[in-house]
Amino acid sequence: TPRPRPPCYTISMRNLLLLLWALPLASCATMLAPKVKYEEIAVRSTPDGADASILCEGKQTGSGATPTKIVIPRSAGDCVLHVKKDGFAEETVNVEGGVNPTYWSNMVFTPFIPAAAYGLTSSKREDKAWGAAALGVGVAGLFTDFWTGAVHAHRNNDIQVALKPVP
Repeated sequence: TPRPRPPCYTISMRNLLLLLWALPLASCATMLAPKVKYEEIAVRSTPDGADASILCEGKQTGSGATPTKIVIPRSAGDCVLHVKKDGFAEETVNVEGGVNPTYWSNMVFTPFIPAAAYGLTSSKREDKAWGAAALGVGVAGLFTDFWTGAVHAHRNNDIQVALKPVP
């Protein structure tokens, strides 16, 4: 006759499935970014109606007449905003690429990795299941935002430029 599974094993498999279901929640920047691969840079000028263009990696990435929102790739790195209008001196603003501050929230999941190592090296079947789940959550928390691109963000994403009249 087949041996019945112990009740604790059935419960742990249910919990394992719950943890696997929660994996997408372990990537904070991806969950909270309105657009994962792209972001909007809001540009306003005094006076309105100036031509604004953003160059990222030497290529024009987007443009518009102020006030405008220019969409650029999150992974574009450092960019330069040029704002110009007839009768006014051109202004340039650096738009620095960096790490999305929300990404650092994922560090709360780093304790899952040593827990996973403990569980995976255990001789108990239930511990191995928990170890695999903990490893999945830890890896998802640290690497999903890189995979989706949400780990990147630009500082200066709401820019106000005061143009000076040319004498």
